[in-house]
Amino acid sequence: MEQTNITKHISKYLKKWPLFAIGLVTCLAAVFLYLRYKAETQYEITSTLLVKNQDAGQGSVKSQNIKDLGLIKSNTNVEDEIGILRSTGLMEKVITDRSLNINYYIEGKVRDVEIYGEDVPIEILVDETATDLVYDLPIYITFINDTEYELETTVKNESYKTQHTYGRSCYRTLWNFYH
Repeated sequence: MEQTNITKHISKYLKKWPLFAIGLVTCLAAVFLYLRYKAETQYEITSTLLVKNQDAGQGSVKSQNIKDLGLIKSNTNVEDEIGILRSTGLMEKVITDRSLNINYYIEGKVRDVEIYGEDVPIEILVDETATDLVYDLPIYITFINDTEYELETTVKNESYKTQHTYGRSCYRTLWNFYH
């Protein structure tokens, strides 16, 4: 008797299967379009860090008892390491070494997509010691052939375009853009 009730319920929904199919296709298309043209990629990084204690195994039972009472601060080494890891000098070095201070985008028909790491087709080295660097200036790179590329930018409503060979410095050319 219960089997006929289940069959009745299933048959009600099966009669409207085209509506379910249209809804499913519409939802999948909406998700695809959202992910392709609107969603920003986010990455989560987790890691574990081992800080070796150089004082481990040294000392006597008496000093261990004093540490247990809280009279001697025993985690200064860990706090020192955390301070080093949080230092701005170390973070600046990581950012510069990994070229995280340069954003790369591929122009899309609807939106530009940011790329980094192994996806970047060209390596740009920035002279961080220069005093007259201009930040947030988009420079467009067009690959002409296997040996040449073109740089294009706009400074003070004036457009500049130059051709270069791979492996050669183009510092002077870019410097002339800004002055």
